[in-house]
Amino acid sequence: MKHQLRSTFVKALNNLFLSATLIAITAPVGAAIMIDLGSQPIALLPDLALQQVILNVSNPDGTDFFSTAATLKFVVDDGTGGGNAPVITGIDALNLTPWSSAGGIQNNQTTNPEFWDVRVFANFLGGQSAKLPANSSTRLAKVTFDTTGLSSGTWTIKMSALNVDPQGSKYEVFGGGTHFPDVTVGSITLLAAVPEPAETALISGLALLGVGVARRYRKNKRSQRAQ
Repeated sequence: MKHQLRSTFVKALNNLFLSATLIAITAPVGAAIMIDLGSQPIALLPDLALQQVILNVSNPDGTDFFSTAATLKFVVDDGTGGGNAPVITGIDALNLTPWSSAGGIQNNQTTNPEFWDVRVFANFLGGQSAKLPANSSTRLAKVTFDTTGLSSGTWTIKMSALNVDPQGSKYEVFGGGTHFPDVTVGSITLLAAVPEPAETALISGLALLGVGVARRYRKNKRSQRAQ
């Protein structure tokens, strides 16, 4: 129950403040794709696993975008290379995204805790493709984080690549080329810990006890004066 309440709080907060924006034009070669992770920081609770963040993708352009395959690379970096950063424990780029309605499949190619390389495919042999219609918004991915052992800090998150793979995230169109998005760097920050229900009840109980003692003290003082 404790874990569920805290996870629900994080989901609600990030759904309210966070969006990843993708601006795309029609997919033939030369299409421009941009993903913005920097508009709002990703807010996580300290020392807690299974925190899920929904990244939303929108296409405010007047033309449709479509793709038959995509490689999404998520990197979390503390700036020191020491590995002291929130851990990625899962990425769902399929369910409730444009790929799910395109007969899509997902393949997690790399699952390093601070670097995930996700590959999604549409059923392009069946003539299907993932579509992001003009002036629309939908889910890009659901990312699961683990901050166990971390109490505070700020880190960067990006959808680029490690040094061994300079290509980074990409979208592909069957017979239409490969498109590398311009991605702005985002940030992850830890919130102040939310008091546990038991802690809140204890604090409230102590406060009520204090009120009761004060009332009894005043009552006794009035009785003594009356005598």
